Amino acid sequence: MKNRFNKLVILLLTACAMQTAKAENYSYLTLQYGGVQQSIALNTLKKITFSGGQLHATTTEGVQSIKLSTMEKMFFSATATAIQSAKMDAAFELGYDAASQMVMLNGMSGRGVVEVYSVNGTKALREMTSLNGGQVSLASLPKGLYIVKVNGKVLKVTR
Repeated sequence: MKNRFNKLVILLLTACAMQTAKAENYSYLTLQYGGVQQSIALNTLKKITFSGGQLHATTTEGVQSIKLSTMEKMFFSATATAIQSAKMDAAFELGYDAASQMVMLNGMSGRGVVEVYSVNGTKALREMTSLNGGQVSLASLPKGLYIVKVNGKVLKVTR
């Protein structure tokens, strides 16, 4: 685990060093983890730290924490991925576990509606669940790219 962490830190530092001269051309840092791609606008990014086996991206809107064991890649781009994360809120987490094919919710009280759309805009799934500890399985859906929406939060998922 420590070796993977060191490789990720070296990769991040190398990417930053390579991009320094051309930084004005890039507006987003995109993180790919657990089948999800999420873009963070560089003008909102305050710092990136590593602790407890997690990457912590601190922005003007909050902190996004991602387990290093799920990190696939990170890169800078001029445009955001098709879906940019809604405002990050430390009290609410919307995540996807590619291994179990489950959308996971945590941090709010009550129940909410999870809506899943295919990339062509067709509603693929709609399910009511708990917003604190609730899970919705995407295993019944064909493999592909999906957009998950819950209470104004948006997540792009590859199943």
